[in-house]
Amino acid sequence: MKEFIKKYYLRFIVMLLGTIIIGISAAFYVVSMVGSNSINTFSFGISSLLTQIFDYEVSTSIGITIGSAILAIILLICARKYLNIGTIVAVVLIGPVCGLFVDKGILKENDSLFICYLYSVIATVLNSLGASLVIKSNIGASPYDGVSLFLCDIIHIKFWIVRIIYDAALFLIGYVMGAVVGIGSVIAVLLTGPLIALFNKLIDLITKKNKKNVDAEAE
Repeated sequence: MKEFIKKYYLRFIVMLLGTIIIGISAAFYVVSMVGSNSINTFSFGISSLLTQIFDYEVSTSIGITIGSAILAIILLICARKYLNIGTIVAVVLIGPVCGLFVDKGILKENDSLFICYLYSVIATVLNSLGASLVIKSNIGASPYDGVSLFLCDIIHIKFWIVRIIYDAALFLIGYVMGAVVGIGSVIAVLLTGPLIALFNKLIDLITKKNKKNVDAEAE
């Protein structure tokens, strides 16, 4: 029992760390001003639309929280099996972490186009690392990932095809609502998949190495 609790605790910490990193990556996407990945484009679009409707500045962090909550509600109604602790943590944490870095001025917009592109690359790397940690925790799936798995269940086509359609829809909806789609979006599309695969392999190697060390000490 103690061993189970210890393993679950470590997995929860890994998932929590990954979610925080995703929140930081969202902040880098915000200050880059050159576009972002699909889920953030959707969330930034919500922020932009609400700002126009209410004639009041709705922060991107609130947009992220609302966007995540919308996808979580879809899972609650249509596919509860994909709801878990990771879903709740993502809804509650990603937006505020992004807001902490943007609203408090920890990260700031820059007039240099080079810096903007650099921010975009950093955002994509961090987002991929965070996603990999969440995946490898095995106790967390973000609302974004949960909905893609649900769509795969009902459409019955290959996951990567569903993901392309799903991402395209989020980009389109976000753009229509007022989000920026630019070079940063292209960077995210091209790099995210390969980077997640790379980080997954690195985490597997680290995990195996640590396991061997523990086994050697036990002997």
